[in-house]
Amino acid sequence: MNILFISSYYLFDKTRFGGSKRLYLLAKELQKHATVTLLCLDGCEEIQTVMENIQDHSDFKRFLFVPKADNRSFLKKIFSSGLIIENELISQRDAIAPFLNAESYDAVVLAFPLALSFINTVITPGAFPIIYIEDDLFLEKIQFEKRFSFFAPLYRFFRHRQLRLFYQKKLAYCKTILAISNQEKDLLKKRFPKANVGVLGYGIPLEEFPFIPSFPSAFSIGFIGNYYHTPNAEGLRWFLQAIYPTLQASIPALKFYCAGRSIPQDVRNAYSRNNSIQWLCDIENLADFYSNISVFVNPIISGRGMRTKLIECAAFGRPIISTRLGCEGFEEFHVEVAETAGEFAASCHKFIANKSLLPTIAKANRTIIEQQYTIEKVGQKLFLELQSANRTKP
Repeated sequence: MNILFISSYYLFDKTRFGGSKRLYLLAKELQKHATVTLLCLDGCEEIQTVMENIQDHSDFKRFLFVPKADNRSFLKKIFSSGLIIENELISQRDAIAPFLNAESYDAVVLAFPLALSFINTVITPGAFPIIYIEDDLFLEKIQFEKRFSFFAPLYRFFRHRQLRLFYQKKLAYCKTILAISNQEKDLLKKRFPKANVGVLGYGIPLEEFPFIPSFPSAFSIGFIGNYYHTPNAEGLRWFLQAIYPTLQASIPALKFYCAGRSIPQDVRNAYSRNNSIQWLCDIENLADFYSNISVFVNPIISGRGMRTKLIECAAFGRPIISTRLGCEGFEEFHVEVAETAGEFAASCHKFIANKSLLPTIAKANRTIIEQQYTIEKVGQKLFLELQSANRTKP
């Protein structure tokens, strides 16, 4: 089977973005079942800062990188969404079309919104079945844009309508939409009732997430994330302001390990004299971070999509205390749900009082990961979807 995989992001192993890493793993897994032609944009705007040779890819034999240059005027940037790059693709069609036309395809995967612009610009609908993968429905993020502007309500109304029409137009050509969770599936069905929507889920390579059976002798908590992602930065600020003072007061020897890329400097400055907080930037080995903590806290108060850090945390074997929004979609896991400082403190004291809970919960959550959240299972599920779409094409 010959599959064309078009990604909104440049896919490589060392990406700092969870959505991009998910797509990289999926594309690699598909290669075990089929021949994959990969075409990448750079929606994360990270690749040219971390790699020199961006036109070749050692992991994929047929590969094309399409630079995304936003040459719109100021007015066009106001009145047109950066997600809709159709004019840009049309201007590069002479370079893209020969690459694509050199092969025939049994099915195509479009991953994330930028890839939808390929329909009716470079890709002719009906030539092969199209499967669209959605992670965190961008349409819903509009409510968080320009929040403090006087013109925010008008901006959000206009942008939401524009993107809704874009999605409706493009998704009409997709045979199936695959969401990352049941919550995202329900949201997509609500927005686009006529669409055929399924759940693909999220998978990890277990060998990269070894189970850590031992716990530190002193109780400690931790949070890790990419703080370019607004919900992570907002959650960290909320946790330090509204939750952590109560935890520190009730657990005098408590340590909090805050890790990840681009921890906001203003946050570090504000808490620089608090010796109970350890700042760990750009962790090379995730196992080192999880070995230092007893429990993972997930203070997410905004945003949507699959909370991939919880899957990684459960794989390493660390119990979780999370806001309700932060653990949405993980009903099968054992997660302590907490919304207030008192509830976070009560959950921490439960673990301190009964230390046998830590390994018990850790093993139970790890078993769920092994049964449901491996990249092999998710990759095979995507391949079967593509096979089915190819068999039923007109």
